[in-house]
Amino acid sequence: MHHVNDRTYSSELRFAAEAEAHRALWEQGFPTVEPLGYAFRSHGVGVEGLYLTGYEEAQPWPRVFDRTEKALPQFRMILGALSGWGLWAPDLNATNFILKPEGTLLALDWDRSRWQPPGAALHGAYLRRLMRSLRRLEAPEEIHGLIGSLA
Repeated sequence: MHHVNDRTYSSELRFAAEAEAHRALWEQGFPTVEPLGYAFRSHGVGVEGLYLTGYEEAQPWPRVFDRTEKALPQFRMILGALSGWGLWAPDLNATNFILKPEGTLLALDWDRSRWQPPGAALHGAYLRRLMRSLRRLEAPEEIHGLIGSLA
């Protein structure tokens, strides 16, 4: 069990929607951690819960920025697949990518994701989201350039 969501939501539908999107990605062979399920309980006027995933030995991408150039084809594939399928995941930022020791890139966090018309607009939105995240993390300019080359 890897990810614990300790926020309060108005209903358990938030967890169900994330689980549905995550499961759909996993079943298509998308590079992400295995979704295991979720649990929730009443808390005040809403619910709090846990979102459970399989464990992967990996490091957050920001800790291994030096491996970015080798991972660029995987970034291109991930962004292309999400854009082609029409899945917008607004929380997909730099800290939601992990690199396994052998170099496999995985994407995480399907909270608030939603299906919409596929296409280039999504690809551009993902790149803008990543660039904004890199600025906030004060990532080296070289990393900005590498990710910018995916446009």
